[in-house]
Amino acid sequence: MFADASRSWWRAPGFALLIAELRQLLRDPRTVFAALVLPTLVVPALFWIQSWSLEQAEERLEARVARYAVAGPETELARALLAAGTERLEQRASNEEVSGVDASMPRLEEAQDVTALGDALAALDDAALDVVLNALPAGTPGLEDDDIDSALEVPLLRIVYRGDDEASSSAASAVRIRLEAGRAARRVAALEAVGLDLPLTDIVAVGERHDLATVAERSGALYGRGAVLVVVFFLFVGGSVVAADTLAGEKERGTLESLLTSGLERRQLVLAKVALVTLVGLFIALVQVLNLWLYVGLRLVDLGDDFALRLTPGAALWLLVLLVPLAVLIAAVLLWISGRSTGTKDFQLRFFPAFLITLAFAAAGFLTALPLRSALVLVPVANVAVGVRELLAGRIDALALAATAVVSSVAAAFAVRATLRDLGDERLVTGAARDHADHAGGAALFPRHVLRWYAGFWVVVFLGSTMAPFASFGGQVALNLVLVFLGGPLLILRLYRLDVRQTLFWRPPRAAVWPAVALGAPAMVVAMSALTEWLGRLLPMPDAMIEMFTRSLLPDDLALWQILLAIAVLPAISEEIAFRGVLLDGLRRRHGAFVACVGSAVVFALVHVSLFRLVPTFLLGVLFAAITLRTRSLWPAMAWHLLNNGLFVMLARSGFEPTVSVAGAVVAWLVAAACVAWIWRSTSRRSVQDAQASPDRISR
Repeated sequence: MFADASRSWWRAPGFALLIAELRQLLRDPRTVFAALVLPTLVVPALFWIQSWSLEQAEERLEARVARYAVAGPETELARALLAAGTERLEQRASNEEVSGVDASMPRLEEAQDVTALGDALAALDDAALDVVLNALPAGTPGLEDDDIDSALEVPLLRIVYRGDDEASSSAASAVRIRLEAGRAARRVAALEAVGLDLPLTDIVAVGERHDLATVAERSGALYGRGAVLVVVFFLFVGGSVVAADTLAGEKERGTLESLLTSGLERRQLVLAKVALVTLVGLFIALVQVLNLWLYVGLRLVDLGDDFALRLTPGAALWLLVLLVPLAVLIAAVLLWISGRSTGTKDFQLRFFPAFLITLAFAAAGFLTALPLRSALVLVPVANVAVGVRELLAGRIDALALAATAVVSSVAAAFAVRATLRDLGDERLVTGAARDHADHAGGAALFPRHVLRWYAGFWVVVFLGSTMAPFASFGGQVALNLVLVFLGGPLLILRLYRLDVRQTLFWRPPRAAVWPAVALGAPAMVVAMSALTEWLGRLLPMPDAMIEMFTRSLLPDDLALWQILLAIAVLPAISEEIAFRGVLLDGLRRRHGAFVACVGSAVVFALVHVSLFRLVPTFLLGVLFAAITLRTRSLWPAMAWHLLNNGLFVMLARSGFEPTVSVAGAVVAWLVAAACVAWIWRSTSRRSVQDAQASPDRISR
């Protein structure tokens, strides 16, 4: 299909249409401003505003004086400690022992006219004072906020401030630092008075912290966390202006039908639209890289001595390699939404959820505990966010970055292919009258709606894991396995009036299948253990995360039969009904057997929300789906699923951790492959033809 599309691309009508679309885009000032000018100017404007605000903050800091008052019986002690602490800090700073220790603190000035505690607190509420130092005598009971032992018979200096006022908070910090320094000076003087003149360096010399990271590396790690979030924002905002106008808007204006009657091939039309939105996305991505290089890398704006990015030509090239597939992916999604929409208002309703979901994945850059060399590299958008963060921090891992680029490119190619295929449907392009499925309803609409249902299931599972009533092991089992993955499919069967026997492949297989399942399941457990171990070496996950996952999956306070029921029996029933039953049948009717196998496996893997087992779960999903379609029966997949999870529980509970050698892994894979081949050979050709039946064939 891509070869045909590429040949169509250079034909005169399709290319001429793209040129015409570009000219029309450039002639519209509002579209040019929203899609091209705004993403170009916003980031430089933010850099300049940040530079100006830093200058203003430094000027305010230099001129700022914090007013404080001392009240209480021990005012002389408090003033003495403040004076001694200020002198000690100034001496240490002048000797360069602590560079810039007081640079971020305001200068302190005592309000001599306020001596009573009540007046001082009133002045603090009125912002006439920034902080009040209440000097209390020995024996005063301490408060919980004082963080001291109230039984000590020593004076208590309580710092009173307003936490909702930045000036008051910084003044309280300045007072506390000076008091602690003054207390340390008085302690040294007390030791010298009794003849213990022992410098602290004679006990141990503690030097200042020495940061091996450069300013550029620290700045890159900080800025890189949200860099892709900003890029995704502009890709969606800028691309949506063009995407909404190019299909949804033309439907609304009625101009798309005229274009279709001009003799232009539908594929050329759709490809030209995809190319237009993609070019806008590529322009936005290129502009963001240039902005970063010009304004930060070359320091065209002064962002302070503590902020600098070192963007080499190689790093800039890696940025483009990561961002270009991201731009293509988002452009395809936007055009797909536009093609699915009946008008601009409908586009806005569909656009917002996709925008929020993509932003959530782009926020993965803030998950600093997850490295790029982990299962996260397999998650589109999120892998780019983490990759850009690592790249700007100066950590160029060529293998991980290349893997990220490949995964993103595959996702982008899949999105473009899906968009071209779906927008080839005249009903989607023109918004024409409802087709047979719309009129028939019921089972005819089921293949269209099945993915929406499972997207809703995923949201329920995700939100349920964060809610207190379902946070326990039993709550998760009840929510996921009983309510969502069993109750949800049964609800779909009833609402769409589906044939249970056909939708759930509810028929017994041939007897020859069962020995292959009984032998193949243990072999696959060994094979998947070897694969998981190998992936753990290539893309390591934190040990703490794996340990936490295992503890949550296999609680120590439950009996073995309860664990087997929750981890092996219930999933074998409910998950197979959900994923190899309802979902697989819905995808098969609409997209065919191959897409149904892969698509149901992807959903199956994502729903499990286990990054370090994402690939094994996906492969098992493909295997179970293929066996179900081949045998036309759900029972073999159920039995294999039951044996797989049951063996996992038994091994984990026994404490046995199998270490699979290369030879053992090869033998396990060969045995598993032989069992699958036996199932294939023992299945009649008619079953295969039924499994690949036309998606439009629906039994009543």
